[in-house]
Amino acid sequence: MEEKTVRWDEVKHKIWLKNTWNKIKDKAARAGNWILEHPIEAATLGGVAASIVSKGTKAYCTHAETVRRNRDFYDPRTGRHVYAKRNLKGWEEELIDERYNNGESYVSIFRDLNLMK
Repeated sequence: MEEKTVRWDEVKHKIWLKNTWNKIKDKAARAGNWILEHPIEAATLGGVAASIVSKGTKAYCTHAETVRRNRDFYDPRTGRHVYAKRNLKGWEEELIDERYNNGESYVSIFRDLNLMK
């Protein structure tokens, strides 16, 4: 006959999961009841939340595009894009422009400066 060992950390985790699930169900039921009792306020809050999410998404997309444009360098000689792992400082931009005008590719310049993503 095998003896089963009880691991208390597993038991505590299961209890925590059960308690958390019960809290979530209780909060969802209370929220549903509030929505049924206050439909106008719920619709207003839903509209406000949708507006906030929409504006936040737009701001994030604009920020992400700005970051991408600041860090993307296209080398028409090789037909490749090189992405910097951070925004460049002024002296780095000058050095990169100087070396690029001397005939080096962006890949070799960024690799030397340890800026390649």
